[in-house]
Amino acid sequence: MAVVDGEDDLTNIDWTFPTFENIIKCGYSKKYKFKGTFEIAKFQNGKPGYNKNWSQLIVPISIFRYFAYNIPVEQTLTQCKSIFPFCLGLKSNSNNTGELRVISENELVIVPLSKTTRYYVSNDGYYLNKVFDDGKESKVRKGYKVTVMNNYEEMPIEYRDINYLYYVRECYKIIDVVDTKQLKLFN
Repeated sequence: MAVVDGEDDLTNIDWTFPTFENIIKCGYSKKYKFKGTFEIAKFQNGKPGYNKNWSQLIVPISIFRYFAYNIPVEQTLTQCKSIFPFCLGLKSNSNNTGELRVISENELVIVPLSKTTRYYVSNDGYYLNKVFDDGKESKVRKGYKVTVMNNYEEMPIEYRDINYLYYVRECYKIIDVVDTKQLKLFN
């Protein structure tokens, strides 16, 4: 197996700019089965599951390329030129809401969010919280800042200030578990 200019010979997909069609195409791979944490394309009854959670697809894509082609996850992450695989979703319901915590002119400003919010983890963003009706709060992506991306604006990926370290850590949380269990099989 080889990867040339970001395109692999297994799926013929250019992973430097993964499109929705490419992700779906990879999900139909006859050689690999993508399940659970490793699921790249989300299917329901053989069709794309638009009601499924498509959050941070760059993580399973990076893990796939790491195990299938021995490509460092950092390389996959930094070569990707589309923001969409980095995006996550936050859904609110009748007993909770999403809020951004913004410091403006030395004052805390709370920005309420819509029921469904798309965002990515960035270096220079804001903290995201989920606030429940009973007054409890939970931090979303604790310790990391996010940038809301409900309205897409065309711009080079370099200007988005993605926190690649967050996505690297998410990949290695899974890789370390898999590699450790694989090594134990041979001891």
